[in-house]
Amino acid sequence: MPAAHLSPRLCTSPPQVTPGAEALADLLIKHGADPNAISDGVTPLLLACQAGSMKLIASLLEKGAQVHTAADSGVTPLMVLAASGHVRGVRLLLEAAKGPPEVTSLVIDATTENGTAALHTAARQAHSKVVSELLAAGASVSIRDLSGQSALGAAFDGLQSVAKYVEEALQEYAASQDRKLGNDMLARAAQSHVDVMELLIAQGAEPSLIDKDGNTVDGATIVATFRNLAKGVDDEDAPKDEL
Repeated sequence: MPAAHLSPRLCTSPPQVTPGAEALADLLIKHGADPNAISDGVTPLLLACQAGSMKLIASLLEKGAQVHTAADSGVTPLMVLAASGHVRGVRLLLEAAKGPPEVTSLVIDATTENGTAALHTAARQAHSKVVSELLAAGASVSIRDLSGQSALGAAFDGLQSVAKYVEEALQEYAASQDRKLGNDMLARAAQSHVDVMELLIAQGAEPSLIDKDGNTVDGATIVATFRNLAKGVDDEDAPKDEL
């Protein structure tokens, strides 16, 4: 696949492995095929990660595939798996990347040509388990892409998109005045993004953010607001004692 096709956003829906291709690729690897061969700007490991094949990823790493090698656009295997929320694959790559801190950071904090790191993509997609794995491995919460956005900002962008979707859904069904329904939908739909924001703030992420209207908002306040909203929904859902 050409390198231009590989982007953190597009990799959230990885292609399926063709029947028999996984076994054939595994056989080739075991019989000496170069695990770091480059074709059209990408390596076998990156393609295996895009396909989400744990078997191929493990085989390639066992045969010496370099976990830090990126596509021409700067996309790395870790970014691909982080974007798709592939927790097991992320753990495997992080384990393979272990070494001196300065070497490990080259894998965890690598950025694309747009300055986007694996933590950005995982945060935007609200893959909280992947975010936890990256943070535990030492991923930096301070990296900003070329537009100046941090991982926390990416998570907040995702949260705002969810809020917009809920608002449009309410309008479509002429229920925009139903405050209880709106709060319920928003609290449930936004939970993963709020979880990610809380994780990042706990790791020292700069909480100052810019909302879709250009206003400066505090990330910690956003989290607290949504937590209170969700608590109100849970309280309403709780069984009530009969009179």
